[in-house]
Amino acid sequence: DVAVAADIPEAPVVAAPAAAPEASAPAEQAAPAPVVSAPVSGGGPGFGYGVQAHMVDMGNEGQVMGMVQGLGFGWVKQQIEWKRFEGSQGNIEFGPMDTLINAANGAGISMLFSIVNSPGWAREGGFDNNVGGPPADPGTYASFVGAVAGKYCNSSLKAIEVWNEQNLHYEWGNKPLNAGEYVNLLA
Repeated sequence: DVAVAADIPEAPVVAAPAAAPEASAPAEQAAPAPVVSAPVSGGGPGFGYGVQAHMVDMGNEGQVMGMVQGLGFGWVKQQIEWKRFEGSQGNIEFGPMDTLINAANGAGISMLFSIVNSPGWAREGGFDNNVGGPPADPGTYASFVGAVAGKYCNSSLKAIEVWNEQNLHYEWGNKPLNAGEYVNLLA
C-alpha cells in the first residue's frame, strides 16, 4: 500500500499568539551614588623592596649598595653568621659588620641582618658540625643579638631577623623540628 495525499491528516489549527502588551515608559530610577575615592594614606613606611647579598669579608659592599640604588630599591638583607663574629663567648668582632653598616649609611640603604648559626661553644653537646644550628641556651643568642642591636640601633640597621628558615631541619642543626625551641629563641 502506498499512502496518498488524501490519507495525510490536516495540520491542527493552533490559536494565534496573543499580542504583546504595549510597553510603557520606564519608571524613573534613582541616579547611582557617585564613586568615592578611597582615602589617601597619610604616609608611613610603605612597602620596601630589596635584595639579599653576601658581603661579609667579600669587599663588595660599595658595589652592592650602588646596584641596589640603581634598581631603585632601599633594602639589603645580609646573613650574619653568629659563629663568625663571636668565636669565644663575649668576644665579638664587629669590624666586618661596621664595614657593611658604614656602606649602607653612606648609600642611604636600610639593612636587615638575619642572625643565624650558633658558634660551637654555644651549641649543645654532640651537635652536627656540618650544619648551622641553634644554641643550647637561648640567652646566649639574645646576648649576641642585643649587642648587635645596641651597637647599630641609630644606623642603617633597621631590622633583625631571628634565625632563617628554622622550619628546615638542616637550618636547625639537623635536629627534628621543634616550634617550642624556636619560640624559646624568640622569648
